[in-house]
Amino acid sequence: MDLAEIKAACGLISAGPTKGTGYLVDTDRMATCAHVVQHVTQGGTVNVNFQGVLREATVLSMDQANDCAILRLNLS
Repeated sequence: MDLAEIKAACGLISAGPTKGTGYLVDTDRMATCAHVVQHVTQGGTVNVNFQGVLREATVLSMDQANDCAILRLNLS
């Protein structure tokens, strides 16, 4: 895997006042840090920008102790 492939799977997440990076781990799943989505409750939605392509995602689960979260990209 090279940098171009990693960048293609990378999205900028906007979750209220917080922004951070998330990475596709499946066709409709992203992994990110829990602190990126901490202002959104589980089941809440965030916005994801994939190099100009905007998508909405739902926070499926968060683990504050290990600072990780899984998001599901919503169908558009």
